[in-house]
Amino acid sequence: MRLIVFFVLLAGASYLYPQTCGPSGSVLRTLDEPQTPDDMRLSAADRTARRIALLKKAIDTAPNDVFLHEEYQRIRIGGMEADRPGVIEEYEKLLAKHPDDPVYLYLAALAQAGRKTPQAIARLERAIERSPSFGLPHLLLAEIYSASSHTDPAKVKQHIEQFESDCPESVRAFPTLRWSKDTALMAQVAAHIRRNLKDRTDSEALAAYSMLWALEAAQHRSDEQAENVARLKQDVARLLAPEVPRNAAWLSTLQSVEFLQDGDEYPRVVRREIAERYPNSDSALTEAYHKARDPNPYPKNGTPEQMAAFWRKEWQASLPLTQQFPGSLYIAATAAGSIVRDTSATPAEIHSAMALFLAAAQADPDGMRTLP
Repeated sequence: MRLIVFFVLLAGASYLYPQTCGPSGSVLRTLDEPQTPDDMRLSAADRTARRIALLKKAIDTAPNDVFLHEEYQRIRIGGMEADRPGVIEEYEKLLAKHPDDPVYLYLAALAQAGRKTPQAIARLERAIERSPSFGLPHLLLAEIYSASSHTDPAKVKQHIEQFESDCPESVRAFPTLRWSKDTALMAQVAAHIRRNLKDRTDSEALAAYSMLWALEAAQHRSDEQAENVARLKQDVARLLAPEVPRNAAWLSTLQSVEFLQDGDEYPRVVRREIAERYPNSDSALTEAYHKARDPNPYPKNGTPEQMAAFWRKEWQASLPLTQQFPGSLYIAATAAGSIVRDTSATPAEIHSAMALFLAAAQADPDGMRTLP
């Protein structure tokens, strides 16, 4: 009888396994792989499919790893959230297979947040009940309670502090925290992140710098940023060291340095380095476009002839790149938008540019959601 009771208790406790607060070394290496700059010769669908295939393979090996699932959701949902309903459905099915498992309660809530938020809150609270040491649900609850539709500053503070207690080595926060009126809380979170970044150079840590800088800047007026700027410059110097990986997370972080006095130089420097390392990347495309069109200042109050010349140089610079990089909707839209403004363009030239633009739009239907 005692043996039976023991196994019943053990089964009931199986959901209470402690959750790590950050990816393991092997998972970090897997998460770094999708940060390789995209090949812009491929369509958006093909680029996304490659990243999803990589993560699905990793999830097959570690099906309960919450961090692999988080990244999979992020890539599936994307910036336009076009595939969120599909992700919600997928994680509803996974939760049905793992009812009351805190990991799948959290993942289902993560997919739902912003669409079915009351149910997401209930599931996050249930995940915490099942595994009190699981920190990630607290961070997501804090983010939910920072939104205007569910605003509750006391709960934001409560859940952030619990997350930091459960995950003392984490470098996570959420973007909307920078708009909080609780500057003491922002300072606390910023200090927590800065302390834990240390010498980390993985993609999660590289991405955390942008959040850190935003939180530190939000605590002071624009004319009281000298200390922040000095500290930020030290961070940038560290990130430009040769041993730091050059990937999409590195590029995005250093491109966010726009409030430095000389911050506009950093985006150009890092973009050029990525372009050299990845000749088929968006950075390489951007560099090629700037090289082809410069100098071409916009002729303010220009004559019709000057305006036509400006737009002609724009499309003549971008149209060949549209052919070279058919996966870029941006460059195709630039060529199409420029050529229709050039009064000297022939119908055949306009037709060629528009055909390439429509092909790029069809290959990236979520890239321009205003299209029919």
